[in-house]
Amino acid sequence: MVEDRQFIAAIPLFADLPPAALDEVARVLHERHYPKGATIFRQGDPGEAIYFLREGRVKVYRVAPDGQEQIIAIWEPPAAFGLVVALDQRPYPATAEAVEPSVVWMMRIPDYRRLQQEHPHLQSRVLLEVADRLRGAQDRIHSLATRDLRSRLAEFLLRQARERGRRTDQGWEVDLSYTHEELGGLLGASRETITRALAELRRSRALEMVGNRLILNEERLRAWVED
Repeated sequence: MVEDRQFIAAIPLFADLPPAALDEVARVLHERHYPKGATIFRQGDPGEAIYFLREGRVKVYRVAPDGQEQIIAIWEPPAAFGLVVALDQRPYPATAEAVEPSVVWMMRIPDYRRLQQEHPHLQSRVLLEVADRLRGAQDRIHSLATRDLRSRLAEFLLRQARERGRRTDQGWEVDLSYTHEELGGLLGASRETITRALAELRRSRALEMVGNRLILNEERLRAWVED
């Protein structure tokens, strides 16, 4: 059983539960530790549990017929992943891997089902979360089909600014924790082409790189998106 009730309450799925219900959740969460590169579940494995990221980062990906890795998402705390199996209990549709040492909380599907019967709104929250991710996946497919890499990268950076950036006098400041290889997996490109696209955006003064931080010029990035 996990002990961090405050963090459980920060997980969107459980945000509105009363303290007694959070204790119920804590009793059925099992903590797992994964080193960098460890697989949490594989595409095609039985859908036996849903997962919540306590520490670290996890990528969820599929492998294309040509062997290329297609990253669906890279999650940071307090993200939930593997949620779709809570709806259909079919095999996992993708693989989840720790991209750095990670602490993950696992909830087995029978425990989730019991909680959902006692707190019916949990089901609607899972449905909304899965629907939101499906909408995001459809937007990415459309972007891959209709935009070049520079435009996709500029759009991705603007989204990062909205979701996790800080406004400064110089522009949006974003701590970019993705490697070039991870960005390539998310945007359908190789690491080398991501490096070239970032360099081009930098030459156009759409962004500046200061260590792991980016300073983004929103107006110039929007021009790349709309080009």
